[in-house]
Amino acid sequence: MGRAVDVEIGAKMPSVTKQMTQDKINTFEACGITDRPNIHNDPEAAKAAGIGATPIASGRMTSAFVGEIMQKFFGEKWGHTCKTDLTFIRPVRDGDTVTVYAVVKEKAA
Repeated sequence: MGRAVDVEIGAKMPSVTKQMTQDKINTFEACGITDRPNIHNDPEAAKAAGIGATPIASGRMTSAFVGEIMQKFFGEKWGHTCKTDLTFIRPVRDGDTVTVYAVVKEKAA
């Protein structure tokens, strides 16, 4: 684990891979603000929203995986000194395997 000031540009962080299930998505969403049928937990709501008949994981859930690798690499206080710039390639659904990886792109003084 490195400190932000000791990390070189181009350093690769350890990746994390998650197998997604609708149960995991539902559990995550039940802890937040989505306590009603929505595109994350209800096939009918997903279909009505035009994203297909399969609910999708929220960006909050997949962003949490980024936080996991950042904490493993920089330590518990990574959020005090680091910034992320995320790219979501496509929606995450039940049955998907998600792999999150990161590379240090720049350092700020």
